[in-house]
Amino acid sequence: MSELPRGPGVQPGTGLRQQRAAQLRAEMEARQREMQGAAAPAQAAAQPSATDQQPGGAPAAQESTQPAAFESTYPVGTGDYVVRDGDCIASIAKATGHFWETIWNEPANEELREARRDPNVLYPGDRVTIPRREQKQESGATEMRHRFVRRGQPCRLLLHLTDNGRAIANEPFTIDVEDQELSGTTDADGRLEVFVPAQATSAVLHIRERDYQLNIGYLNPLEAVSGIRARLNNLGYSAGNGGEEMDDLLAAALRQFQADYDLEVTGEPDQATRDCREEEHER
Repeated sequence: MSELPRGPGVQPGTGLRQQRAAQLRAEMEARQREMQGAAAPAQAAAQPSATDQQPGGAPAAQESTQPAAFESTYPVGTGDYVVRDGDCIASIAKATGHFWETIWNEPANEELREARRDPNVLYPGDRVTIPRREQKQESGATEMRHRFVRRGQPCRLLLHLTDNGRAIANEPFTIDVEDQELSGTTDADGRLEVFVPAQATSAVLHIRERDYQLNIGYLNPLEAVSGIRARLNNLGYSAGNGGEEMDDLLAAALRQFQADYDLEVTGEPDQATRDCREEEHER
C-alpha cells in the first residue's frame, strides 16, 4: 500500500518525541507482562464447557479481532439516560434543564467521569445519572414588576485550521449553526473561537470560498477505534469512515502518523501513538 500524503496540521516529530514514545512503550509492555502473569493461573484452570465445543469435540476458537488496546472499550455508567451519537454533557444538560457542571459533578456519575475524563467526549451507550431539579424561590413585593434573568450556557467551539501544515491565519469566516450565522477572523495561529448553542450537533464552516461540515459532539473516546479514526481524520490523515473494526485504511493512516512523529511504525494504536495523537489533536 502506498504511503498517504501528510495532511493538514501535521508536523514532523523530533528526537525527544521518539525518546518519550520509547519510554511509554516500555512502561506499557511492563504493565502488560504483569497483567499476563496475574491472569496465567486462572487461564490454566479454565476448561471449555459443552457449549464451547465445535462439532467433533474441538474447542471453539474465540480470538478477538481487536488490538488489546481496545479490549476495555465499552459503555460505562449506571444512570437512566443512555448516551446517543452527538450527545455530550452540555447537550444533555440543556435538554434536562441543568447546568452541565451539575450533571458532570453528580456523585453517581463518578465512574463516567473517571472513564471519559472529558464531558465533551462520551461513548454511545454510556449511562448518565440526571439529578433531580431543585426549585429556587425568590421573594418580591406584590404589585411591582420584577425582572429575573435566566443564566444561559452556550458552548465554546474551538478550531485550529491549517492547510498542508500552514496555519490558515487572519482569514474571515462564517459558521452556520442552529439558524444562526456567526462570523469572525482566525488568529495568527489559524485558531477560531465562537459560542454555539449547547444542543447543536452540526454546523457548516465557510472559509476561503469552501464549506466544511462540522459534526459537534460526535468525537468518541480515544480508547475506541472510532475515536482513533476520527482524530486521525481531523489531523488530515485519510483514516476512513468505518466503525469499531480495524481495517487497512486505518492501519495505513496509523503508520503514516507514526512515521511523521518518529514513533515506531507498526500500524497499531499503541499507548505512545495514542498519547502523541491526543496531544496533537488538542493543540
